[in-house]
Amino acid sequence: ELCRAEGFLDARYSASRLLIDTVKRTARAVLVLDCGERYTIGSIRFEGSTIDGDLLDRLSPLEVGQVFRRSRVNLLRRNLENSRYFGLVNVLTLPGDDQLVAVVVQLTDAARHDIGLGLGYDTDSGVRARLRWDLPRLNRHGHTLHNEATLSQPIQESASTNRIPLSDPLDKSLNFTPAWDRREVESTRTTVTRVDSWFLDEWWDDWIASWGAGLDQETSREGDEPSVNTSYVLPRLTLNHVVRQLVPDPVQGHSSWLQTAGSAQALGTDTEFVRIQAGYKRLVHLGGPHLLIGRVELGMVVTDDIFQVPLSQRFFTGGDQTVRGYELNS
Repeated sequence: ELCRAEGFLDARYSASRLLIDTVKRTARAVLVLDCGERYTIGSIRFEGSTIDGDLLDRLSPLEVGQVFRRSRVNLLRRNLENSRYFGLVNVLTLPGDDQLVAVVVQLTDAARHDIGLGLGYDTDSGVRARLRWDLPRLNRHGHTLHNEATLSQPIQESASTNRIPLSDPLDKSLNFTPAWDRREVESTRTTVTRVDSWFLDEWWDDWIASWGAGLDQETSREGDEPSVNTSYVLPRLTLNHVVRQLVPDPVQGHSSWLQTAGSAQALGTDTEFVRIQAGYKRLVHLGGPHLLIGRVELGMVVTDDIFQVPLSQRFFTGGDQTVRGYELNS
């Protein structure tokens, strides 16, 4: 099996004998393995998809003339499935008499629309509704569109992300995200309209980086104070690291992230500031069906005057995803 996995598809035992010495009560196995010639990839053909051939080639780790290895074929299948462009992936490997393997990839495109709706309730925001609308194949070049909106009494937010794959379609992309966010909690009201452009790239093994800048237009009001309108550019960098089992329901793993963003008077804000946030989450298997998830987050804003920093860039506590026992966004 190991020989076949490494491209020796004609491997066979030319001799297999078991020598038994009845006097000494011993046995000796004699196995002679004839690996034969090593196979290489003779051709690669994709069938059944409307996705551009150049993009399919960039998703493939296989090349014509390359030594045939089963692990590379499995990686091809995994890449195609992870791209979300396809509903069905079937990879056939057809060996020939000339030690060449023809790889035939049969594809069925995924549905053009993927819609999800969620309803929930919590004591902070009351009834919440969430709508997700994905277009995994916006065009034949592999552009995707992810739309999401969340509505509740104190918070309404929506965002739409257009993803354009680059040289490595799974790990490198250019993204554009227009977003809108309105919050009215107690005596604080903010409305932010944002347009982000950012790159996604894998910098190191398991480390994914996104960096770019956004143009924010923010209107905020605290109590009886007059409304404040601010337009500013916000450069940012985010690093994410995830280690987990590659199964649908992992029982162990961990993730960490670091995000830094900042702006200055030259970019439109009333004061210079740097916002840093870091976190760590771990999944621990306690045995049987029992799992424990722990999370810690740290954040700070470095500035000379916190009250001149836009409200959307400050930290607030309270809510179901932060410190309990406080009012929402207190």
